[in-house]
Amino acid sequence: MRVLDRGSKLASIVTFTKAGISLDQMEQYLKENDIVYSVSARNFALIDFTNKNVDWAIRLSPHYFNTVEEIEQVKEVLMQS
Repeated sequence: MRVLDRGSKLASIVTFTKAGISLDQMEQYLKENDIVYSVSARNFALIDFTNKNVDWAIRLSPHYFNTVEEIEQVKEVLMQS
């Protein structure tokens, strides 16, 4: 798992990718585990993705209404992916 966010002031949106797995495989895994996400493709951020050498990224956006337990559950699911 590789977190793609950089900078000293980060938002709550987390973007990541994972080597050795296709976007389709990652999406299937997230859907099977009821994780809400969105996808950013290379053409959405050509310069940034080129610099980071990635073709896709998953975006997670926790909100004030998510519980700590829900966030921990997502963390555990991602650690097992």
